[in-house]
Amino acid sequence: MSLDSSTRYPVRIRWGEEDLLYPWTLFDLPHRSLPFPPLQQTISEWAALVNKSTSGQPVNLEFGPGVCETGMGQRNCTEACSNPAYFFRPMNFQSCLLLTGTARLIQQENYALDTEDEATARTIEAWGDFDLSTFNVTQALSNIAGCVSEECNESDRQDCVGFAGALKAMSDPANSNSFSEISSSFNQQIAQYCSITNIRTDPDIAGPGVILSYTFQTGLAVLFCLFLKLSLTWVRKTIHLLSWFGSPNLRKRGASLQQQLADSTFAAAAISSIAEFHKIQCYFIVSIQIATLLNFNAEDPSAGGNQSGSFAEAIFNSETSIVLSIASIAPVIFTQFGLHRAGIHWWYTFATMSVTVVLAITIYARQDLVMVSPDGLWETLVSERAVTSCGMNPAPIVYCGISDDPGFTTMDAYPVYIGSLVGLVGWVVLLVDQIACTIRTCSPSAAEKKRGILAWTARLLQRYQRSRAARRLVAPFVTVAELILFGNVAMYAILLALTIRETDFISLSSWGFGQVIAVMVWTPTMAKYLYYIIFGIERGFKERIPENYTISRQSSLAEQLQSSSKHDHKPESADSRKSGEAGEVVSFLGRGQQDER
Repeated sequence: MSLDSSTRYPVRIRWGEEDLLYPWTLFDLPHRSLPFPPLQQTISEWAALVNKSTSGQPVNLEFGPGVCETGMGQRNCTEACSNPAYFFRPMNFQSCLLLTGTARLIQQENYALDTEDEATARTIEAWGDFDLSTFNVTQALSNIAGCVSEECNESDRQDCVGFAGALKAMSDPANSNSFSEISSSFNQQIAQYCSITNIRTDPDIAGPGVILSYTFQTGLAVLFCLFLKLSLTWVRKTIHLLSWFGSPNLRKRGASLQQQLADSTFAAAAISSIAEFHKIQCYFIVSIQIATLLNFNAEDPSAGGNQSGSFAEAIFNSETSIVLSIASIAPVIFTQFGLHRAGIHWWYTFATMSVTVVLAITIYARQDLVMVSPDGLWETLVSERAVTSCGMNPAPIVYCGISDDPGFTTMDAYPVYIGSLVGLVGWVVLLVDQIACTIRTCSPSAAEKKRGILAWTARLLQRYQRSRAARRLVAPFVTVAELILFGNVAMYAILLALTIRETDFISLSSWGFGQVIAVMVWTPTMAKYLYYIIFGIERGFKERIPENYTISRQSSLAEQLQSSSKHDHKPESADSRKSGEAGEVVSFLGRGQQDER
């Protein structure tokens, strides 16, 4: 049928050979697209058809290659859009709903297929006997109304009855209202229908216990690092600043007080506990990251992440898992930095920290694959949420995207690209410092060698350690790095605070075995710190080693000098002070108490 432009408005249909991808992105993450749109977008396109019916504008539709499939690669739009068994499938629902609305325009409004359009002509030829001018619109709309009504009745949700009623009104041929009037009610009801979508956060990803565990991890990391700063530098630096306005003797008192804090059980307990805590948090984060990679695999229909109640819920859980897997390395790197500042360069903790960074970068780089499998999820939905009136398919509510409720968008507070970049740069800085310390401490005779890069590096480190000017030159960069890492932790803390606001901690049904276990992993660290404070480091470690080993406290540099002065009655030489000073600073980041000595 050719188009008479003087009396009929054109309908053009383009059927492409490549899948059309529709964004389902909830956060600022790429690669969150499916070959079919959320229900809200489908209804928006329906509303656009209604507006064109009243304004006389042309109708242009574009579909991907998967529309109107009835199985085994066969395509029959008449069967697909009339039979509920095919109508409610993901690739058919949007196209059939729009084709139904277009058929209504052609049959009751002033529209016709533009067969002179080349793309439309090819589509009509490919679709065979599908004729929009004779398509049973009433039956198609009745199928949708019956499907939604049964789903509402089975779930006892009265708030979706309005949507079913609007569908029935549209399908009633005796309804005297115009197409635009009926569709207006239809568009209003769909917003309410999708607003009741129950997005259930996977408790293993962001349940109350897991979120509380993330919070404990972050709080303990900051708390232990504050203890270290207080024990090693802050008191001396604060009194040093006050000495400019008071007695110069304050500097000596500040240095003495700082040394007492550094040698106290309080500081020793903090350093010992933070090392233990760091190991636990590394393994905790690694387990979360590995679970993310295993459960969300777009290429594996059997992956655990496909066990969701809707497409929006599955994508929400995958994105939440990605953000937390990347953001949670912030306190890990911050803690490792604090250990280096305290003079602790243990390759074991550095290696476990490195694993968390590598996995975070891997997750960030493979976001397109760290996602649910649409085919696997559809199989789950069919087996668990099938409705008889929907042709044993799930109801259209599974296509609803997440609404604009701010409770579902808190993850936007953390930009994953910044977290990944800061984590990678922080790891490089720590790696350089770790290698420098290893060369200095593991190769004490390297400086005496005449050749080789190892000897040159060792001599360079010795010169750096003995040079007050060099340390002061590096100190601002170290401080800036520390502030950047702390800022990254602060962003992560904001993310957790927003998430906690939307988490139900009161309901006992939310606290399963996994939630309680997730919180209890930090109990040993807190208990051990209190034990060290009360009973001392020696007793705390003595019970953990064989009897043929002993635990002893090494005297500090100040105590050694004082003891030497009492016994030998000899003043300390400049060379001994210089040697002692150089011996304590073991890396570029340095021990905190040595930064400005």
